[in-house]
Amino acid sequence: MGTHTLEADVPLALEHLTRPGLFRNWRTLHAPLRLHQPVYVEVGFGDGRFLRWMARQHPEALWVGIEVSSYSLQKCLKAAHREGIRNLLLFRGDAVHVLHRLFPDPTVEGLFLMFPDPWPKSRHEARRIYAAPLLNALIRVLRVGGTFTLATDHPLVDALAREGLAHLPGTFLPIEQGPWPTTKYEQKWRRLGRNIMRLVWRKDAHHAEKPVDGWEEESIMPHLRLPEEALEHSPDLVRGQVVRLHHGIVKILGVYRNEKEWLISTLVVDPPLGIRQPIHYLLHPYQGMALLHLEHPAEILITPAVKEGLRWLAERFSP
Repeated sequence: MGTHTLEADVPLALEHLTRPGLFRNWRTLHAPLRLHQPVYVEVGFGDGRFLRWMARQHPEALWVGIEVSSYSLQKCLKAAHREGIRNLLLFRGDAVHVLHRLFPDPTVEGLFLMFPDPWPKSRHEARRIYAAPLLNALIRVLRVGGTFTLATDHPLVDALAREGLAHLPGTFLPIEQGPWPTTKYEQKWRRLGRNIMRLVWRKDAHHAEKPVDGWEEESIMPHLRLPEEALEHSPDLVRGQVVRLHHGIVKILGVYRNEKEWLISTLVVDPPLGIRQPIHYLLHPYQGMALLHLEHPAEILITPAVKEGLRWLAERFSP
């Protein structure tokens, strides 16, 4: 796999390991975001071209992006890192849950929902983030005077969003013909000749938010099966190592073992994405073999370096 343990390159590795990144794990935040600058949020930013454009145009504000797709988040991270954008924070997860954790108080200046999936089939009604009750949960984070902006090519999205907002204390505003950046989907729909609909709504007073149940994020668990003899190795096999892989760097922070399983605590860095994550790998018996996998995979960003770390550990523990 072309890996080697760092020796002369250790200072370079540690520089990457300590550099702050643009990605945050919302579940591990010890406190909500408390900032002294305007905050704007885009839900479902896709490849991030709209979000990155807005962040470049408004460096005085913090731009927060929330996305469920790990692939899209990594694509946006790589582009933001390449462009040198620093007033950006990205989170992976369901927007309702993430916003609850980040903003328990209504402090957001602007909320953007650009070309959300319409989910037109009736059996997918519960997934419509642009309609009540999910829309109510999003609007809650806006301060009084904050704005919600929606863009879509689908009449159902526009109609249900307007219907939901009509029951909340606010005002629909005229659409300003400003230098709107185009998203990937807007470019696609315009090429196909579809009509683009926009709305801007201002929050005029706080409202009581109804609880939203049954909305869960996807869970992915990369794993590898090894011979059962892998459990008999000494922890010294990997303890204390800093390893450069093809896509990133893995630093072993600690190795812990009990009668049933191993826990390998690491710090994984993806320099192309400009992020670092604490990752725990577990190794334990499973159906006559040893199973190596990530702990809490839905709570992290599963990047190429995280997967490479899994494969590197598998090589080390294989008999």
